[in-house]
Amino acid sequence: MLSLSLLLGVMAFDRPPASHEQSARNLVVDTPNLVAFWDFQDKTGSDRVDKSRNRFRLREVGGPVERIRPEDGAPFGKFAADLKFPQRFELPRAEMGALNIHGKTAQVSVVAWIRRRKAWEHGKPKHANEAIAGVWREQDHKRQYCLFLNIKTNMKMLPKQTDEKVSGHVSGTGGASTGQPWCYEVSLGATPVPWDEWVCVGLTYDGRHIRSYFNGQFDAAEGFNPFEQPDGIFDGGPEGADFVVGHSDVKRQANNQFVGVLGGVAVFDRALTEAEMKKLAEPVLKLVRK
Repeated sequence: MLSLSLLLGVMAFDRPPASHEQSARNLVVDTPNLVAFWDFQDKTGSDRVDKSRNRFRLREVGGPVERIRPEDGAPFGKFAADLKFPQRFELPRAEMGALNIHGKTAQVSVVAWIRRRKAWEHGKPKHANEAIAGVWREQDHKRQYCLFLNIKTNMKMLPKQTDEKVSGHVSGTGGASTGQPWCYEVSLGATPVPWDEWVCVGLTYDGRHIRSYFNGQFDAAEGFNPFEQPDGIFDGGPEGADFVVGHSDVKRQANNQFVGVLGGVAVFDRALTEAEMKKLAEPVLKLVRK
């Protein structure tokens, strides 16, 4: 009769190894404090259902978002979502649950696995800001947090400007920065985000500093990244902003649209460590190294 330890060993040996895609998904799902994770394997025309226990359902807005099978692969499966102008995803405020991250001591991290396209070739103005994911409505001061690309400057460095960088927006007031027409509480990385290449971009906020990450590395830039913001995350209340992917809400219209391929989006209610952010970049770095 086989001993229990030997039997367990045989069972483990017989178990098929996890696929590359499943291992990549496990990297995200097993990271503590996960609130939501979309891998965009769902079919065109259907809700995109997140892989956390919360099972948040993103709706297509602006037309069906095509599910494509990139020739060079996707980070979490065979497929990815191909966002064209003016397509985006939204989750209504009433269904946001734990994505409504706010408070004086609140923390947040947003990570996205993307392949950016030249937006002006797809009906969008050149050099416009690009909102990837977050809770951000501008016209009535309902900003909370949002991962952007291509914000030009922050309050510390006005009027100096930069372009094409990972931009981590976190608002403590919901409104514009003091004396400015827009919110400039934002961390801006040092590395331009390339076109037509898989990358991992992200922000973390620990209640004191916003940090921008590029391909798993803290993308330090003096005066730009990190950015000190000690006021916490604004509480938008019952009438606050929706959770959005691929745009932000300006004057009740889609604006700051991201045009490109989405391989995944994840949100955590904790500031992830540099080691964790580095680990989460592995799914796209493996694609680039193929």
